[in-house]
Amino acid sequence: MKFAEEYALAESNLFQKTVLEFMPAALKKMPVPRGDHDDVMVYAKVTSDDVGNVAIPDWQDLNGEVILEMEPESCHLIPFESVHQLVEDGNIQLM
Repeated sequence: MKFAEEYALAESNLFQKTVLEFMPAALKKMPVPRGDHDDVMVYAKVTSDDVGNVAIPDWQDLNGEVILEMEPESCHLIPFESVHQLVEDGNIQLM
């Protein structure tokens, strides 16, 4: 949890210094609508030896997929939709 809090703070500070600082004041408070959460990203750790490969969306080709090798004890930032069944089976742990 401490890592996640420090990471979020560092990312927020970087965004403030590189983007928000140069935006007009009127745009800084513009609300951004959230989608239907199909692409919610989660941190996940592989806890089983036999997970295999997982297909994730290819962000450059909206109709394509990328195959990600899920090695034991590896950690990933990955769309929840791609690993939800593995989480339910206990092969992957959300961090």
